[in-house]
Amino acid sequence: MTEDGDGKPDGCAIFYHTSRLSLEEVIHRELLNLMRFSTSSLAFALKLKFLEDSKPLMVVTTHLKAGDAAEKTRYEACQDLIEFIKENKDPEELIVLGVDLGENPWEKGHKFLTQTYKVL
Repeated sequence: MTEDGDGKPDGCAIFYHTSRLSLEEVIHRELLNLMRFSTSSLAFALKLKFLEDSKPLMVVTTHLKAGDAAEKTRYEACQDLIEFIKENKDPEELIVLGVDLGENPWEKGHKFLTQTYKVL
């Protein structure tokens, strides 16, 4: 959990069925902008395995700050989120990405993420 620009706690969570999945690893990092400064957003991932067949699964989430003033920061955080996934994804892993981008589908960060995520 981090604090947003207004000093309010902000965070995200991932829930999963322990009867179907086992936890292999927890990964997180603060997302950065292009100048490598903090965007005050955290990327959080769980590496899981299906108990039934041991197939790997990576679940990733983040919660980005909403508002017109944060559009450039959200876009840059989305770029860093893709790098975070690339750095941590194993080739055989299925990825589930569930995020609160804090913006509309026609905005730059949303477009970048949906177009780039398709080719991971």
